[in-house]
Amino acid sequence: MSSPRINSQLQQALAELVRELKDPRLGQPGLIAIAEVRVTPDVSRARVFVTVADRIDCNDVVAVLQRAAGRLRGQLSRRLRLRRAPELLFIPDQSFDRANRIEQVLAEIAVEDEKGEGGDD
Repeated sequence: MSSPRINSQLQQALAELVRELKDPRLGQPGLIAIAEVRVTPDVSRARVFVTVADRIDCNDVVAVLQRAAGRLRGQLSRRLRLRRAPELLFIPDQSFDRANRIEQVLAEIAVEDEKGEGGDD
């Protein structure tokens, strides 16, 4: 299997498995999303990037998922019929935060440019 294909299959399967977890610290189903999965070339490890709704703390969710990683790994192995599922490392996805910060900085620059252009008259 190619790496992008494995990444996609793991992402989809993990999203389903996380929705099935019964842990009150994870909040309502649907508040947690698996944003991306990156598997190492030897398929021994997978970094799983997690996004959560604003109402819950991403670090808490990641900690809960990391504690459930062994069980999730076994379920992945069975669901995807893998001889050996990769070791899972859950990581908070900060791409949305970075994108929002970049947009904020660009908006501030645009405002400063408008002020600078208005003062030259």
